[in-house]
Amino acid sequence: MPVLHPYQQQAVNDVIRSFSTNKSVMLQMPTGTGKTHVFCEIINNINKRTLVLVHTRELVEQIQQRLLAFGIKAGTIMAGTIQQPHLMVQIASIQTLTKRDTACWPTNVSLIVIDEAHHATAHSYQFILQHYSQSAVKILGVTATPYRMNNTGFKGTFETLIESLPMNHFIEQGYLSGFRHLATASPELSRVKIDKITNDYDLTELGYLMSQETIMSDLIESYGKHGNNQQCIVFAVNRYHSKAIVERYTAAGITAAYIDSKTPKDERKKVIAGFKAGKIQVLSNVQIFTEGFDCPDISVVQLARPTKSLVLYMQMVGRGLRKKTDGSQALILDNAGLWKKHGLVTKPRKWKLEGVENSTQTIAVKNNGGDVEEKEPANVIEVEGLEMQEIAAFASGNLPVIAEAVGIEITAHFIKQNKVVVTYTINEQTVFTLEPFCYLLAKLKTPKKPEEIIFATKGLQIPKTWDEKAVWVQEIETVISQEYLPGYVAIGWEEAGNQVLLRFIQNIINLEAICV
Repeated sequence: MPVLHPYQQQAVNDVIRSFSTNKSVMLQMPTGTGKTHVFCEIINNINKRTLVLVHTRELVEQIQQRLLAFGIKAGTIMAGTIQQPHLMVQIASIQTLTKRDTACWPTNVSLIVIDEAHHATAHSYQFILQHYSQSAVKILGVTATPYRMNNTGFKGTFETLIESLPMNHFIEQGYLSGFRHLATASPELSRVKIDKITNDYDLTELGYLMSQETIMSDLIESYGKHGNNQQCIVFAVNRYHSKAIVERYTAAGITAAYIDSKTPKDERKKVIAGFKAGKIQVLSNVQIFTEGFDCPDISVVQLARPTKSLVLYMQMVGRGLRKKTDGSQALILDNAGLWKKHGLVTKPRKWKLEGVENSTQTIAVKNNGGDVEEKEPANVIEVEGLEMQEIAAFASGNLPVIAEAVGIEITAHFIKQNKVVVTYTINEQTVFTLEPFCYLLAKLKTPKKPEEIIFATKGLQIPKTWDEKAVWVQEIETVISQEYLPGYVAIGWEEAGNQVLLRFIQNIINLEAICV
């Protein structure tokens, strides 16, 4: 029988103690800290008829095997399996159970366990819970992320929430792997429509955007530059996007495969077995490995899917944080710019049943090598409707004054298909408040917008410290991208002698060593 870590045993004790005064309990534990071990031990301790609810075939099979390790033989309620209703513990696929007549459901249930309980407010789960509501059944929901994008919360489903220690504690104590989060600039998502049902990006439009040539090339380039030929799981937008990613990796001579919900069961098992055996180097997936995938030695996680969902983001990154047998750190390749939306997964968060996430006032900051860290914001001015990191150190509506009146030269190179098609140079004797950029852009007469613009400036008084430079450049980039270059995104800057180079591209992103 598995031996629990002290924090796992503490969670077991906390839940059992809470059941003395509550009928329903939600337990939060970070991805990779062994929630399944905890609820298996709880089932073992309570030793009464139990129904475990899950939403994927893989979870049904994994939990059945885990319970067996605890000496508990469990039956399954899932299409294509032989039922054993006499067994005390039953693991049910939520899809299969809701399709069957309630008269065939398990009876005399004393405990219901909901795995990935952030789904528990969905109609299918509520239908099952309502069916058992008249009995004295206890309900335990386990999740890493008790959070819903619509902020409806979990009150009414659970009476209390037991919150574990924060993720950085488990990393510091060696229970989870350390990690390096290497990121690029955020893709331009303003034109991608929002799905009214999921409150997230429309997957069809997002798939086309993330399949653009430059972005696809950068996926391969970033892995080649930083991945060290280690095994990598890629999170793709949809099936079309996932296939395209695998084709690009294969063309680069890297063994790659993809799986999704439409992949036949036998083929999916074969692909996963090949990945675990090291025969497949890169495995792309769509909504398969976000929840419940047991593969502890994932070295690299590549994020190729932008999302508004904090839950999905933390699940994707969490796949790489399970402790490695060799003690090595994980590498997170953030090609979707998710760090800027959600911060690092180790950002301190306060989980509540109300569905509100109260986090400490930190922002994610990226250095000139692309590494992301959480830091206390300096001179942050809050503006309604904007993320703090998008406006950090941006002083109200006035353009930032950078230097005293001096001679400033600004050259702009307008690039299409990797060729400079137009170059403009202007000289100004001015207190630099970015008006020269206004003059410059007003002269742009090209019939179509360039794919890329590189500004080279001379004569600016460049701040001395790194932090001051980062704030200074962010002021310039923010004003240019928001006021004068709508539809373009700043992806990097570089200091070269007395010059500062600023780079903008149209609706696409790039992984460059110069990215801040």
